[in-house]
Amino acid sequence: MAQCICCGNPISPTFWVCKWCERAHHLDVPFPEWPEWARQANRDEQKERRWEARMMVAIPACEVPGIDRLLYGEDGEFTEDGRIPPIPRVVRVFS
Repeated sequence: MAQCICCGNPISPTFWVCKWCERAHHLDVPFPEWPEWARQANRDEQKERRWEARMMVAIPACEVPGIDRLLYGEDGEFTEDGRIPPIPRVVRVFS
């Protein structure tokens, strides 16, 4: 999740600072006019966001059979016409 480079509050990934910090630190000007500390914080946050975008999730070997059943069915077979079945949609449930 993206966070404000000043206060660390969660923000939209298209922004670098929250509205409050933008006003408080006068960052409502073009980026080249930002103070050096803010430009450095921005560069650090860019690196962090790039790193997060490249993160991969490791699947333990014990979970692979369950994922195969989810993707390819109980028999692990292809569809009747020989194609790989479509990947089912995963729905997130929030409680």
